[in-house]
Amino acid sequence: METRKVGMVRRIRGGAGTLASAVYDQLRRDVIAGVLKPEEKLRIDTLKEMYQTGSTPIREALNRLTAEGLVVQYDQKGFQVPPVSLEDLEDLTRARAMIYNLMLGEAIAHGDLAWEEGIVLAFHRLSRTPEYVDANNRTLNPEWSDRHREFHRALIVACNSRWLLKFSDTLLDHADRYQFLSLVTGAADRQLVLDEHRELMDCVINRDAERATRLVNKNFSHTMEAARRWKSKATAQPETLAANG
Repeated sequence: METRKVGMVRRIRGGAGTLASAVYDQLRRDVIAGVLKPEEKLRIDTLKEMYQTGSTPIREALNRLTAEGLVVQYDQKGFQVPPVSLEDLEDLTRARAMIYNLMLGEAIAHGDLAWEEGIVLAFHRLSRTPEYVDANNRTLNPEWSDRHREFHRALIVACNSRWLLKFSDTLLDHADRYQFLSLVTGAADRQLVLDEHRELMDCVINRDAERATRLVNKNFSHTMEAARRWKSKATAQPETLAANG
């Protein structure tokens, strides 16, 4: 792992239980956002310095993330960030669409007025959040990513399946990782993004399941298209994507 700049140090505070959770949350965000890059080795001593904490919460966080597939263990003792590839992203995108559209159909069939209000509120928050911290450098705003996640979850929460929602969240974690990495190809048009999400919101509230499914598939395909554009310009190994920088 490369030496981190002082500005990259995560200063985490709290009691034993709170600290362990905080380290896990921050490490998870850094893997998804590409701060920790694909195939980067996660050495305990380096992470201790980066997160300004002891080895125990670091190991606990790495073990939890390994169980979630956001970290991989090698040689039975070391850890690293998982590799990324177009093949994996294609499989992930297909799985997300299958699960999400099933849940969306159930939500449309069973959702009530409170569910509709939750969707409208989630879209409002998304529309008021800047997509990029720095559009010139194509740096995605983590807060926008959170609002985007909340919007898509609001659409399906009325499916009334705790297990499907949990599985969908896991798939979205991995999809978000690809989204951050693929944005090196250029910033998307903000108004176009909002218009697509507004159209999806309207279709769902109007109970147009068939059109909503088409829009979901289109929306999910954007990261795949961005990754393909990246690959066409990349000079790295043919089957591997890498984070910018």
